[in-house]
Amino acid sequence: MGVGVIYDNSAMGLAELFYQPAGFPLQVTVSALAGEEGLDVNYLR
Repeated sequence: MGVGVIYDNSAMGLAELFYQPAGFPLQVTVSALAGEEGLDVNYLR
């Protein structure tokens, strides 16, 4: 899990979560970026 702040003309919050069960070959990644324009959520598997 990671949390941070990004500045690109305004401050934005960033959060990332990585999950990979033991013995399973795939990893799930969820990231969210929050700023003045709202929330942007992405996920990869």
